[in-house]
Amino acid sequence: MAPSSSTWLQERSKALGGLHSVGNKIDLLVDGVQFIPAMLAMIEQAKHQVGYQFFGIEADEGGTPFAQALASAKQKNLQVKIILDWVEMKLQTNGKWFASAFLDPAIRAERKETWKLVHNLRQEGVDVLKYSWKHGFHRNTANL
Repeated sequence: MAPSSSTWLQERSKALGGLHSVGNKIDLLVDGVQFIPAMLAMIEQAKHQVGYQFFGIEADEGGTPFAQALASAKQKNLQVKIILDWVEMKLQTNGKWFASAFLDPAIRAERKETWKLVHNLRQEGVDVLKYSWKHGFHRNTANL
């Protein structure tokens, strides 16, 4: 049997119904130092749409640049959709789980800024979908 000239990805794609297309590539981004600049560049270079799934987004040095880039993409008339893990958004702040957010003034202030950031994304026209293991996907049009 002659060796195949196709790649493993092409072979798997055929087995799964032809999802692979020529010219695609995969880059492994190990941490924020690699991830953040690469993702921001991809948002900037988008021509038609931007879609992201985040566990959460914070109004901090990590999340604010993403929010600004997503709002900028929307201002360029791109379709912009994000999915947020609503449980994580409600129960976590800067990677730390908390049970009594309303008791700590610093956490309350941080959460207020984060909800303002999400609200501003919606005001810019970004389609924000909330995901919750309990309720699945849904859009919330109520005030945050």
